[in-house]
Amino acid sequence: MDLQNQQSTQRTSLRYDAALRACRDGDLSTVQKLINEAQLFKDPKSLRKACENGTWGTGVKSSNVANDNESAYDTTDSIRLHTMLQTATTRSHTRIVVYLLDQFPARGLHIAEWEVVVNALGSGSMEMLTPFLAVDPDIVHWVDDRLGGTVFGVINRLVEEWEKKKALFELLVDHGADLNMLWRGSSVLDEALDEDCQDTIEWMIAHGAKRSYDMGTVES
Repeated sequence: MDLQNQQSTQRTSLRYDAALRACRDGDLSTVQKLINEAQLFKDPKSLRKACENGTWGTGVKSSNVANDNESAYDTTDSIRLHTMLQTATTRSHTRIVVYLLDQFPARGLHIAEWEVVVNALGSGSMEMLTPFLAVDPDIVHWVDDRLGGTVFGVINRLVEEWEKKKALFELLVDHGADLNMLWRGSSVLDEALDEDCQDTIEWMIAHGAKRSYDMGTVES
């Protein structure tokens, strides 16, 4: 690598480090400046299209892209976006998350970027979860084999305060989540009973949740 390329790589690395610090510290103005003025992403237009098409992270064009001459975007950009979202959600910096998802509305987050979704669910914040639901409505149907359960079960395990749980449950139901979805033969209510969370159990029963055997399934 010649000197000019080395210097360019170093500048790019410094910009990325600054972006991560800004996401960690909740410094929205710096994030905006790095994206809009300092060329943090190599090809932001292609990254945005990949996000909209649900192909970010693959580095290939979606079959939905009409322009055959459009080049595939650089996966370095999607890695940076992922890490920035992960950092901002971990620190509960909602304004940065909203801005990033507005610029890069990443569909398919619940498939490719499950750590980010878990952070959003575990934050206990409606304000944090809402922008994710806006760009990826299928989050409500998501199940996480790593944590073991439905989206309701993940919230039940990660969020301690009942009022926050309740608000998130209601938000999910308002966005089309099924309180009788199954995961490995177990229902949402089965999960709550296994965790012995009385507030959750009572709320779910009041909203029509059923045990798996009441739905004619075999509980695993």
